[in-house]
Amino acid sequence: HVGLGGVALFGSDIAGFTSAVSPFTTKELFLRWSAAGAFHPLMRTHHGSNECGNWAFDRDEETLLHYRRYASVHTLLFPTFRALADEATARGLPILRHPYLVEPTRAGLWREAEAEHFVGDDLLLAPVLQAGATSRAVLLPEPGWWPLFGTAPLDAGSAAAGNVWRVEVAAAPTEVPVFVRPGSSLELLAEVVD
Repeated sequence: HVGLGGVALFGSDIAGFTSAVSPFTTKELFLRWSAAGAFHPLMRTHHGSNECGNWAFDRDEETLLHYRRYASVHTLLFPTFRALADEATARGLPILRHPYLVEPTRAGLWREAEAEHFVGDDLLLAPVLQAGATSRAVLLPEPGWWPLFGTAPLDAGSAAAGNVWRVEVAAAPTEVPVFVRPGSSLELLAEVVD
């Protein structure tokens, strides 16, 4: 919601900044947050107030490889983030967009969708917020959205209240549901920056 307040460029501390009363960051939380964080213009980790208790990118080989994968995705998205930053300068639109800014006539997206938000107008990110989840419901503006890492568009799913379509998608801890608008293209770097 910070984009609605006029902040165009922001991110979050991946895995948070644990305070004295918050539980430590778990491995699952770190995996999920870093996958989602790759689609934010600022992808930044933070060990928080307890470096030893909070999970970090270099805690084990699986986490390191996972973080490398999504850091690579993040760098590939540079041209998209650059174009969105230029748009933010010219038009005042945030890079990460509340669904109302993109789809104001589809009330289901901004009333019912849990934590879904857009990256520009053509990427829809649906992070998983429930520990232990293996799937999640996603609300889409219309049928035919492509999973970014998929090979075919999603089936239509079922019509839901608020002029949206509901689909259930797999959501392993190492994946983030992210979708590309039908008919759009995503500008990427030609290769991953090492």
